[in-house]
Amino acid sequence: MTFSEPDDYVLHVTANDYSGDGGGGFGCCCTTGLVKISVK
Repeated sequence: MTFSEPDDYVLHVTANDYSGDGGGGFGCCCTTGLVKISVK
């Protein structure tokens, strides 16, 4: 990812855990978060 201007940015991220039943198609858990990044 690149940022065109120095500034403070907030990224909204989502993470999924697909390691449930069968190890690949059952979405067991999901979480979201905000990550603040300061570009100088």
